[in-house]
Amino acid sequence: MARRACCPDSTLRASAGWLLEQTGFLPGARVGPGVYCSRGRALTLTARDDATAADFTTALEVLAHAVLTTHRIRLRPEPVQSNRRSPSHRRHPPFGKRCRS
Repeated sequence: MARRACCPDSTLRASAGWLLEQTGFLPGARVGPGVYCSRGRALTLTARDDATAADFTTALEVLAHAVLTTHRIRLRPEPVQSNRRSPSHRRHPPFGKRCRS
């Protein structure tokens, strides 16, 4: 059973890294062509060989699908902001926290 926390907005959240490890994606695991979980933690992806942006996109889909089918929890991507912090940057859950769907 996934470790979860209830949030003020009544959603349940769980550590994405923990979910990935429980799904079998341990640190250092190959996720797709040239894309691996970091040797230090499953949540961080690293490129080896000649991984492309498409390879990363596919790897993210593989990870999300595995967690969804195993734990019935949908991983949601974090918003990406380029080198600037806006007042709204903390309205989203911190990296590694995902909402149960």
